[in-house]
Amino acid sequence: MDKSWVHHDRLSKEFDVGLRLFLDHAFENGFVTESIRMKCPCKECTNIYYKTRDEIYDDVVSCGMTKSYTVWYHHGESFRSTFPSTSNVGAENANAEVGDNDSEGLGDDITGMIRDAYGVPMCEDDDMGDINVGASSIPSGNSAAQFYKLLEDSKKPLYPGCDKMSMMSFLVRFWNYKCVGGMTDKSFKEMLQLMRDSFPEGCTLPENFTQCKKVLSELGLSYNKIDACPNDCMLYYKETADLKSCTVCKASRYKDGKTKTPAKILRHFPLKPRLQRLYMCSKTAANMRWHHEVRTRDGVLRHPADSEAWKKFDEMNPTFAADSRNIRLGLSTDRFSPYSSMRNPHSTWPVVLLPYNLPPWLCMKQPNMILSLLIPGPHSPGNDIDVYLRPLIDELKESWEEGEDTFDSSRNEMFNLRAGLLWTISDYPGLANWHVQRVLKILGTNG
Repeated sequence: MDKSWVHHDRLSKEFDVGLRLFLDHAFENGFVTESIRMKCPCKECTNIYYKTRDEIYDDVVSCGMTKSYTVWYHHGESFRSTFPSTSNVGAENANAEVGDNDSEGLGDDITGMIRDAYGVPMCEDDDMGDINVGASSIPSGNSAAQFYKLLEDSKKPLYPGCDKMSMMSFLVRFWNYKCVGGMTDKSFKEMLQLMRDSFPEGCTLPENFTQCKKVLSELGLSYNKIDACPNDCMLYYKETADLKSCTVCKASRYKDGKTKTPAKILRHFPLKPRLQRLYMCSKTAANMRWHHEVRTRDGVLRHPADSEAWKKFDEMNPTFAADSRNIRLGLSTDRFSPYSSMRNPHSTWPVVLLPYNLPPWLCMKQPNMILSLLIPGPHSPGNDIDVYLRPLIDELKESWEEGEDTFDSSRNEMFNLRAGLLWTISDYPGLANWHVQRVLKILGTNG
């Protein structure tokens, strides 16, 4: 994509032509809302406000393009096209193929997404029997059956004669709209039934909400439910998983002994598969090495990799720093109320991990934040937050000490992926509840 026009005078013909071509490409390939608006990249709006095409044109002519916005990812540019290739020829060919798929539009590369989910490398054709690259990453057993079924669903038309979208493509996009737009389960069910009634006979959409979740769950990244003491004393986890009452306060594990409904549930989102997905996914694998291969080293603090803490961490852990693909993480948590009514003081505490290997314009974006734990309310865990952190601490220790064999789709090879926690991010009230020395000792980190 030609970007030279941004350096011309804003009243020149070159600037006008370049801007119009940019808008043509952006509204055709970028994210556009239902009201035909997209983020404005001018210096005043800085990709925060959504505006119409004419409004964006006027703003950019008046103010100019945001100088720091050099990768136009909000407006249809692929991230991978901005990185020089440092891999072998085979990986370059794979990258080129991925780039071609990106240009086809949302939902068209559903097969690539399924391959990413199972860590299966791209090949020149769709004949899965011919795969001979990255063989150790090819699923087997039940995973293989799920993988091949998803591939079959990705080629199944939405209804007889539909050549624009498969059933899987439609379902993935519809579910994404549900999550992004805050659609309730009831609304989703009613919309699903309306679509099934409206589409021609032979529609392949699942019949109900439960079947939709079952189909999408096969893409992976599920979560675990861990029962907790209602007084935040302990988790019913590992060696205490079969107990019926708290070993500290003797409170019952269940609300009612007859129904055996847990009094409190911690939702744990396993970390390993989410870290592996960053490299198994062809969209992000190359970006994960940005901090080492592309970052400008001129003494200016633009990214956590420019900080003294990052450099000191590398000095103290040279074996970890030797492979730039090892992931540096930040941990953050804060309360939020899941209910809109202020009369209900219920609070929930999400624990989020930030992968700092990504470029600065990506590492702090919501889609790249990794939800690890969802600590239940109705009140703050306070000083007992370390009780709920135990599953995450176990994962971080294992990722630091042993790592996990992972397929790097950008280099078409397997490697041992490790992860380290650099720091935590909290406001001052939240910081008061961290047992910092205890947590650092458990994690075996230095800092």
